[in-house]
Amino acid sequence: MAHLPPAAINILRALCYFHYLTKPQMVELGLAKSVGSLDNHAMPYLAPKRDKQTGKEIIPKGQRKSAFLCHSLTYGLRDETDKPGKNHFMYYLTQAGLDRAYWEFEAGFQNGDGDLQADDLWIPSEHEQLSNDYHHRRHYVSAHIAIRKWAARVGAKIDFWQHYYQANPNRPKLHGRPPSRNRVAWDDTGRKFCTPDGLLGITHQGQSRLYMLELHHRTPTKQVVDQLYRDFRAVRAIKAKFPDYPTGSDPYVLSVFTSSTDRSAAQRKIQSSGTFDGVRRGLLLAHPENLVSAPNLAWEYFDGTEARPI
Repeated sequence: MAHLPPAAINILRALCYFHYLTKPQMVELGLAKSVGSLDNHAMPYLAPKRDKQTGKEIIPKGQRKSAFLCHSLTYGLRDETDKPGKNHFMYYLTQAGLDRAYWEFEAGFQNGDGDLQADDLWIPSEHEQLSNDYHHRRHYVSAHIAIRKWAARVGAKIDFWQHYYQANPNRPKLHGRPPSRNRVAWDDTGRKFCTPDGLLGITHQGQSRLYMLELHHRTPTKQVVDQLYRDFRAVRAIKAKFPDYPTGSDPYVLSVFTSSTDRSAAQRKIQSSGTFDGVRRGLLLAHPENLVSAPNLAWEYFDGTEARPI
């Protein structure tokens, strides 16, 4: 088995949790000091290089594409926050990468170290394009990183985390694609449902709670309110979805905004609409900018009062 440097092994482990990572996000996680360091000391062991002109992966002659441990997904739109011409591809594990990760961390998978779960490992299609979902998915992963850093800072444990883009291989395909594992019905017929961005469980100081997470990136305020309304109708159903999860508390709907302006607009709309009267204590806001720097100020209810997440 080919030798891998520690940085490459750590990237494999991180991808088991996050499924997608850009190079700057790998740096944010502390997997390398810089993108340049990644390019020199880690990525050559994991993924094929890309042609600077065409952006296509370069597969050396005589080397199988399936032998690489990682590949990266392209997308149709350049990230507006990047410098002109600077594209960040999203890296993910291939089947070979999953096999190597399982070999490297087999004891962790078997013992449930952290929330490493073999059943949660997932490989996207190499033909998938992110032209419509790139920005949302990148910000969602960044929120995921921030919440994991918060958990490490305060001593909380992430018990599991399911993502909206994960398909359920055990369900029949709909229009060629398996349904999301995060689909949650909110009526007895199963015809009304929501698909939150994340379903997760967190334990802190001996108490556990389930969450439905929504990431809002440039989402119109009305759409945010409608989305959260559907989540509230379905939130109790996730207890049935995870019957073995040891929680005695009602689940929370957790809302994360990438824009403070959008967040304020949604707060005003929710407070004035009356739609959520009586259940406001079940709707939380997370401030990604505070999750690590000021963890005690990272959570609040939609009326602006301080909240405890567990």
